[in-house]
Amino acid sequence: MKGVPAASDQEDLHAGLLVLRRHSLVLIDRIRQFFKRLRRVRPEYKVEVIQKYLTEQQRSLFDAMPLALQNHSVKVLETLVRQGHTDRDLLSAALLHDVGKPQTNLPLCYGVLFVLFERFFPSVLRRIASPQPGKWRYVLYGYLHHSEIGAELLANANGSQELVELVRMHHEQPNSEKQRALFFADRMN
Repeated sequence: MKGVPAASDQEDLHAGLLVLRRHSLVLIDRIRQFFKRLRRVRPEYKVEVIQKYLTEQQRSLFDAMPLALQNHSVKVLETLVRQGHTDRDLLSAALLHDVGKPQTNLPLCYGVLFVLFERFFPSVLRRIASPQPGKWRYVLYGYLHHSEIGAELLANANGSQELVELVRMHHEQPNSEKQRALFFADRMN
């Protein structure tokens, strides 16, 4: 019959709408995260928290992070604490998981764009990233590889092996309960 779509066309349309809905929800969630990062953490709370979980060398790395990343990291820590986690390496990793990002001077607005590009056009982002410092494409490289950069910084700051590995793996498929906890707390914030 003319004008009535075939069953397979209807199924294709339904599947397409589901994909569009899922991508829209991801976009909305990323926009929500952007505005959450703009809120400030009370300075006295931040100092108290970082002194509890970080060594002096680690505090220096944390202090070098932009305020938006510090706030995000404190939110990740708060999520883990609310969930009942008490492991020092896990809670330290919550504060330091993005410590590799400021090494590439990644402005927050670029971070938002990179997150969206990584979600919708990952091959383009990986193709244009350059590991050569000084080039504008190094910022992309730093964004994509901030986990490895951060892990190296923590290893050089005498971080425990477990802390270094939690930071290194925080964007990878979780292989342990601690990795899973950090992975999802990061995604929630």
